[in-house]
Amino acid sequence: MKTYFLCIICGVLCFSCSSDDDAVVIVPDFTVSQITDERDGNTYATVKIGTQVWFAENLNYELPNGQSRCYEDLASNCFTNGRLYRADDAATACPDGWHLPRDAEWQELIDYLGGNSTALALFEVDAELQGQKVNFNLLPSGRYWSSQVGYEFMNTIGFYWTSSPGISQFTTFKYKEFNPGSTLSTLQENPSRGMSCRCVKD
Repeated sequence: MKTYFLCIICGVLCFSCSSDDDAVVIVPDFTVSQITDERDGNTYATVKIGTQVWFAENLNYELPNGQSRCYEDLASNCFTNGRLYRADDAATACPDGWHLPRDAEWQELIDYLGGNSTALALFEVDAELQGQKVNFNLLPSGRYWSSQVGYEFMNTIGFYWTSSPGISQFTTFKYKEFNPGSTLSTLQENPSRGMSCRCVKD
């Protein structure tokens, strides 16, 4: 088994650098585009942040093995929030040319946006920086815990698998836990839990 880590996001961001008495404001460029997943015809908004290109939506690819889930088994939740995947399935669920991000790739994004405390606010839907929409639109899409517990935390917390193993390799994986307005954390969990997936370009 594997372990995946989740990261939770909080904060407000400001880009600037100074030389002597002069302050130079760095104007970020959040370039938006779109891709089509040839496997099922689904289209996804993408956004370039720094040197990385990310999905601006959660992955909604229905796995052939039937192991991806819609929250509360409602197709409408897949449409708005994407599917929930086990860690092993999330590792290969992204389309060609894209992959499940490593924990370090999440951290690169967070660092570019100014750290956890600032990235939290900028990850939210319709967040703006210097008058520009960031367009990352991270969602608190909840998770699937087990057949006994079922689904939990929709519209409260987002759980996003990474491809990085946890401290207990093969039994846990790192994931990002996104608690809007509160925290952005990196945690680890049993890979059988159903969590969201964002893809980053190869």
